[in-house]
Amino acid sequence: MLTLSTPVHDLVESLNWTKLNERWKVQLLIVVFKCLQGWAPSYLRSHFRYTESLHNKGTWSQTSKSLVVPHWKKAIKESVLSSTEDHKA
Repeated sequence: MLTLSTPVHDLVESLNWTKLNERWKVQLLIVVFKCLQGWAPSYLRSHFRYTESLHNKGTWSQTSKSLVVPHWKKAIKESVLSSTEDHKA
C-alpha cells in the first residue's frame, strides 16, 4: 500500500515508470533510428552520413552500412559556418 510517507523510489517502481535518463536514451535512439530510415526532418538527417556516400571505390567501408563519425573540431567549425551562412541569407 502506498502512503504519503512512501519513498519516491518505491513509488516509481510500483508504477513501472522509467528513470528520466533512461527515457532520454530511448528518445535519442528513436531520433537516430528515424534519421537513418529517412523519416526525420532534413536538418536532423544531414548529421548522419554513410561511408558509401564519401567515395565510389569498391572498398569494404564503401559497401558496408557504416556511419561516418566526423572529427569533432571540423564538425563544430562546419556547424558554425553553416549557421552564419543561414543568418546572412
